[in-house]
Amino acid sequence: MRIAIVDDSERDRNELTDILKDVCVNLKCTVKNDAFPSGDELLARFMPNLYTAVFLDIWMNGKDGIETAQAIRRKDPDVKIIFVTDSGEHMPEAFDVHAFQYLRKSPDQAYLREKITQIMQDILCRMPDQSDDFFRFTADKRDWSLSFDHILCLESSGHYTIITDESGRKYRIRMTFHEAEDSLHHDPRFLCINRGIIINMDHIVRFDKATCSLPHGITFPVKVRRQKDIDELRQNYIFSRLHSEMKEEEQDGEQD
Repeated sequence: MRIAIVDDSERDRNELTDILKDVCVNLKCTVKNDAFPSGDELLARFMPNLYTAVFLDIWMNGKDGIETAQAIRRKDPDVKIIFVTDSGEHMPEAFDVHAFQYLRKSPDQAYLREKITQIMQDILCRMPDQSDDFFRFTADKRDWSLSFDHILCLESSGHYTIITDESGRKYRIRMTFHEAEDSLHHDPRFLCINRGIIINMDHIVRFDKATCSLPHGITFPVKVRRQKDIDELRQNYIFSRLHSEMKEEEQDGEQD
């Protein structure tokens, strides 16, 4: 996972970074920490799905932690926000941005280590199985882990593949289309509708015999010679998904 640490105190940034590294070693999870001295510097680099969690100081120069969190939420509804502060007076605002946790600063290293361990354990419990549900790649000299849920489509581009996510952002990765297709073939929501084009059926806006439309005005042609097979695969997926949803509702009803 990738974690952002935002605090205008260099001492506090370094302390939290060191504790997180130790905690993640003990929990046997791999983590990359990015530290920022201000909310403005984080937001200058922030992108949806880039971070698993953001540890965010509230009292900072420039944008404070609440304002930074509000800007984060407008871009990414899923990232875990953990406020780190000396005061509890901002808890109501923390709830408004759906903060994951509210961590009080303390000179007691043992206390901080215990609390951060609890937070990281909670985050790990809520993370899906990355081997199945995330597409990992390198783009723009950064490592990315993009949830299958957030992928709209993949397009072949020579020796590269272009991935578009649900926000409309495009990633150009040095991976052949065949390699990318192999990484997704086990997931039934992804459908190859034409040579060099894979779409996520959960994001279809409109589908007819000639074209498939996705959000952000994205439209692809459907391969004419495979229209019948493609439509049958799409219908089977829809029925399978509806059946699974009905089964989950029945199980929830039995538990209630």
